[in-house]
Amino acid sequence: WRWFDEIYTVLDLLLQHYCLSRSAASFSENFYGLKRVPAGVTGPSGLASRGLPTAHHLRSLLLLVLVPYLRVKLDKLFGRLREEEDYAIRFPASHRQRLHKAFLAAYPYLNMGWEAWFLAHQLLYVFGKARHHSPLLLLARVHLVTLSLADVLDLEKRSSSTNASQPGHSVTEQLTFFFSKACGRLASSLSTGLSLGVFFLQFLEWWYSTENQETVKSLSCLPTPPPPVHLDGHLAPAALPALKSLCPLCRKPRANHTALSTSGHVFCYRCIYAYVKRQQRCPMTGYPSELQHLIKLYSPEG
Repeated sequence: WRWFDEIYTVLDLLLQHYCLSRSAASFSENFYGLKRVPAGVTGPSGLASRGLPTAHHLRSLLLLVLVPYLRVKLDKLFGRLREEEDYAIRFPASHRQRLHKAFLAAYPYLNMGWEAWFLAHQLLYVFGKARHHSPLLLLARVHLVTLSLADVLDLEKRSSSTNASQPGHSVTEQLTFFFSKACGRLASSLSTGLSLGVFFLQFLEWWYSTENQETVKSLSCLPTPPPPVHLDGHLAPAALPALKSLCPLCRKPRANHTALSTSGHVFCYRCIYAYVKRQQRCPMTGYPSELQHLIKLYSPEG
């Protein structure tokens, strides 16, 4: 879809703005009980419900939304130009084509440098040499801390007071109230939907994993049950003849081949007809059988 990335970015912008304003954290950070605190703050941090200062809020919002959008667009542009470079007809080089070639040559190294920067920052964070696990937090001039009990109680109190608030009397106040409520409901719906979507994707990943499929197969592929015990103890099942072309009942070459559908064994028609009519079971397995289970077989030779 042509405008998918733009629509996704706008929705992501609304969601991240709502989360930053409500709990001073991005959607994923709020999901794990974290909040953003401006760098340089010493001592107890402010309540999460108060949000971030305007400058930190805008920097966080741009880095959370704009940077991923630009990465996606650059990746798509690189893929499209690479495909055109590989399969398109060569024309005389123009200024635009020289720019495209320069971009194709430089972008892999820029992308590698970007990923290496993130990896180095994460390694420094793991070994306790950096305060931020992501350089984007460093650029936003914030760091992450866990929500305190006061933050959780204040967020719950603010949520209940917001739901109980009423619009003003003027038209402007009413429009502002309903617009803010609509944006809040939309962001809340996106937050809930994303949470459920993440859970559903993790469930699908687990369901289609190799280990789970082996478990399902082990439970579903049960062993074949043994044949039923004959009701008449003195009537033992007949043994299969050594030659497959012989009838198990008369021990002679089969004439007028007839299969018994309850067991799959093949007999002479006269032999199996008389036996089933008299005993009402398969002579080989003891399965209950009737004359309607007899199936005559015809060879291709006629």
